[in-house]
Amino acid sequence: MKRRTIIGMAVATLLLCTTNGNAQSRVVRRANPDRDYDRRVIVTDRHMDIKPVIPKIIGNDAVRSFKNEPFDKNRLRMAEMIFRTDGVVTARQAMLIAETFSFDSNRLDFLKMAYTNCVDSHNYYITLNTLDFNSSREKLMDFINAIDTDTRYRVINRVTSDDLKEIVTLLKKETFDSMRYKLAVMILNGGEFTAKQIAAMARTFSFDNNRLEFLLKAYRNCIDRYNYTVAVNTLDFSSNRNKLMDMIR
Repeated sequence: MKRRTIIGMAVATLLLCTTNGNAQSRVVRRANPDRDYDRRVIVTDRHMDIKPVIPKIIGNDAVRSFKNEPFDKNRLRMAEMIFRTDGVVTARQAMLIAETFSFDSNRLDFLKMAYTNCVDSHNYYITLNTLDFNSSREKLMDFINAIDTDTRYRVINRVTSDDLKEIVTLLKKETFDSMRYKLAVMILNGGEFTAKQIAAMARTFSFDNNRLEFLLKAYRNCIDRYNYTVAVNTLDFSSNRNKLMDMIR
């Protein structure tokens, strides 16, 4: 009987040691991500409650308040107050607010400010019609095209067929390819396009070299790059087609 008791205690001690060893082993593996985990993944036992950032689009009353304000200087302050409190606008709201400004220079300042706080920046081209001077339009396009990073919020960014019709019509109205290119790049910066849509935009260019430059720029905004041969075929010269394919490759 005593012998059985001693054997039982020995077995229990052995099991306890084995369990502790396994537990220690698990702790070591959890604390050493280089062995079992990707270095970019942080392993933690603590629950993390991550909430998505929801854009705070201003209301119609806030848009109308700009019309009630008689001075451009205060309108700019109102815009700063909205954006400083994480408020955002749609492209149409930005257009309506821009129309309330008395002077083109102030209107331009507002549109620059609003672009990085716009939820559908691929539609921002509609604000260009609020500017009185071509020089102001060009300054806005240059400002937007110089921004390398995405805007803070990109909620509505897939270009629809109806959007494309309006975009193509707008591009065709431009007299020179130089302005057409700036406008096209501005539109590209805020949207995602299919290869077919990019091809339609490319056909509005008058000269093949300018079309090539646009297609090179548009490639990064194409959501179906496996179909980009559709865009390549808009080029007239074989040398330009080869150049485009080589540079993409």
